Amino acid sequence: IYCGTGRGDEQINPQTQFIRHFTEMEGLALGNVDDIHVDSRGVLWFATTLGLSRLTPLPEPPRDPPSVFVDQIRYRGQPYPISALGERDVALPTLPNDDHRLEIEYLGLNFQVGERLTYEAWLEGAESGWVDRGTQRILSYANLAPGDYRLHLRALNSRGEVSRQPATVTFSISPPFWMQGWFFLLAAIAIFT
Repeated sequence: IYCGTGRGDEQINPQTQFIRHFTEMEGLALGNVDDIHVDSRGVLWFATTLGLSRLTPLPEPPRDPPSVFVDQIRYRGQPYPISALGERDVALPTLPNDDHRLEIEYLGLNFQVGERLTYEAWLEGAESGWVDRGTQRILSYANLAPGDYRLHLRALNSRGEVSRQPATVTFSISPPFWMQGWFFLLAAIAIFT
């Protein structure tokens, strides 16, 4: 489906709900699109207030799905050192139980014009599967129970194509001192002596 607007032309794919925007950058004549005509060969003609443009529809070339990277990590409000270019796999040291505020920023990369990425995350150890995060690019965690966690992140383009390789952040939260083995051992010694 093609629609002429004051900002150019919109191509809408009803099956994927993908909207592609054509402007003068793609060769459309400047001005408002006043009329669209299809000739006998299937060529589209766009009449604008400042000119005439022709578009021969072709099948879209295959595209690579978006990539996703961990961009920044802050622990207790302090930055955790990671590459300035982002990383796909990050392993954090064990976080103490008393204050484990953790904030993770991530970023999807896609080189298609007009593409809007959305994100999904899954905190393995606390969630049962992928959770839609929309366009949100920051996750904050606090008050997680002691245990081992792995955060999986992936980006989706408007066609629903998912990152081939999710980004991951692995971390553990230590139990409080009264739940650790050495405390039980000292308590047992104190009780039996």
